[in-house]
Amino acid sequence: MKPSNIKKLLFKSVLSFGSVQVLNQLIQFFLLPLYTNKLSKEDYGNIEYVLILNTVFALVFSFQVHQSVMRFLADIKEVNNIKRIISTCFWFVVASFLFFIIILCILHYGLGIEVYFEKKFEYLFLLVLGTLFFTGLNNFFNSILIWSMEAVRSSIITAISIVVNISIAVYLVAVKNYGIDGIIIAGLCAQITIFPILLFSNLKLLALQFSWGVLKENLKFSTPLIFSSLAYYSWFFIDRYMINRFLGKDELGVFSVAVRFAAPIGLVLSVLEGALFPIVLNNYKNQETKTLLAALFNVVAFGFSLFFLFVICFSPIFYDILVDEKFYYGHSICFILCLGQFFSKIYFFNPGFAVEKKTSIFLTITVISSCLNFLLNYLLVNQFGIVGSALATGASAIVYFCLLFIYSNRLYKINFELLPPFLSLMTIVLAYLLVLLSDYKQTIIIFFAAGLVLLLINKSVLVKVRKLMSNKLLKSIKSK
Repeated sequence: MKPSNIKKLLFKSVLSFGSVQVLNQLIQFFLLPLYTNKLSKEDYGNIEYVLILNTVFALVFSFQVHQSVMRFLADIKEVNNIKRIISTCFWFVVASFLFFIIILCILHYGLGIEVYFEKKFEYLFLLVLGTLFFTGLNNFFNSILIWSMEAVRSSIITAISIVVNISIAVYLVAVKNYGIDGIIIAGLCAQITIFPILLFSNLKLLALQFSWGVLKENLKFSTPLIFSSLAYYSWFFIDRYMINRFLGKDELGVFSVAVRFAAPIGLVLSVLEGALFPIVLNNYKNQETKTLLAALFNVVAFGFSLFFLFVICFSPIFYDILVDEKFYYGHSICFILCLGQFFSKIYFFNPGFAVEKKTSIFLTITVISSCLNFLLNYLLVNQFGIVGSALATGASAIVYFCLLFIYSNRLYKINFELLPPFLSLMTIVLAYLLVLLSDYKQTIIIFFAAGLVLLLINKSVLVKVRKLMSNKLLKSIKSK
């Protein structure tokens, strides 16, 4: 990769990943009137519960080998070795998912344990397992495309999945009144549709090869990531589990709609991670990579500060327009959920663990933060309902980021400028407290006043934006 191509690659990746995912989130967002009108709060809660369980199962069943593949391939150029690593890990993923799905079937049919639903939804069990299987394989293939810098192809395939999923879901829910059934059927159809496309896209890197030595090395790297990723995603499971247990599916449904308003945070950060992280891994020895990360961190923090302010001041208006009234009171937790999403998903600015292959430290930090989340949810959900759960998740996410930041910087030193992000956060929190005590006219004043303060705090960040766009930083990153 030539140095002059780095900028083009980065922005091409961001644009391709981002355009598709933004379109998906916009469609999902504007489908809220349909879903909240056609689905009960209990149905919406059930859908959320299935999504979270399948996310957790996919993390465990894959053993996170796609992450080890991306890391080891960064140091390998020989084609046969690349094919041996990818093929070994792919066949392992296939076998792992089949094995664990059989276990789930034994639990469900043999022991009568309700894995996903109550008895009245039992007929959906096999459909959900099918979705889980194809999602696992598709995630592996997609990670290989990302490593191969095939951002455009990956985005096109993702777009196909989105179109199929949403088209079928809207038809089955709006026209056929299938409710929860229609959403699950649509998800399975989408995953089955893109599987052969992803398989064909990666066919040149696959072979009937399997090496126990290669698998052992990859699992040594990835196994700690199973638990750290599981602990990480438990933030998005513990709160829902506690709400479901103590408050019921109805409150889980209200909470899940509020999560949709925080989803753009995770979307943008996932796009940045997908575009930036492979470049960082391939250029981590160059000092200018650290300069790029430090500059981008301040730019991202400033941009999200403005977004948080917008959510604080105007989320009630969007709720009024888009959401059925039975879900309306969930708007009060949107900002807290956004804050939690931000701090839990900005971890890619801490690449030291991946660069130095110290995944056990990453695991320890994630487990500590997850346990804190569990404890805080247990203490606060009964007292403060869904507000308490949002506060618990947000607080544990901040602890998680701070610990990662400290220890990653010891392994891979980056000179971040921390004062502007800290002052911006304090400004945002103060604005949130003032809005809670104000009427609509005062909210408008708070919005413009806080926005002006954020601009003054982040004057230096605007200079960084101009430097990033000038190509000087990105051109100086050298390919290995």
